[in-house]
Amino acid sequence: AAPQLSTPQLCQAVEESVELGATTVILLGGEPLLRRDLEKIIQSADRGRAQTVLFTNGEFLTGRRCESLKQAGLQGIFVSVDSVRAEEHDSLRKRSGLFAALESGIQSAVEAGLLVAVSSYLTDERVQSGVFEQTMDFARGCGAHEVTFFDAIATGRLAGEKASFLSAGA
Repeated sequence: AAPQLSTPQLCQAVEESVELGATTVILLGGEPLLRRDLEKIIQSADRGRAQTVLFTNGEFLTGRRCESLKQAGLQGIFVSVDSVRAEEHDSLRKRSGLFAALESGIQSAVEAGLLVAVSSYLTDERVQSGVFEQTMDFARGCGAHEVTFFDAIATGRLAGEKASFLSAGA
């Protein structure tokens, strides 16, 4: 595995990216909330020139952490929701209790004044089974400000599945 960048290196990369014209800094990959230096990295983005958002599974969005992220300058979060049915979501993520944690995390983020987006993915099968409408209803009920759907990428558990692609008829 490649070595990870140090906190000063990450902060410098963010600063240089904004200096070069980046207007959005997106923190993702693995689980950004596992980083103890996340707030410091967020602070390195000039708020007057760029917004900072992160993608998370929602597990570690406690009230205290949401407040800390907001104070550091984070504007919004995208919480990944694979299913609005708790058992199915937890099974897909292989993390028991994750759905309950993300529901609580979304509430904490909204209360902290962060912009909250629910993110999910669509396949033909998921569109036909009502996942689009179910996810929209879930997000509305949680107080989320936005919903983003991505097309599925045929990697990981979807590798080699033709059903993982959207067709024009979906």
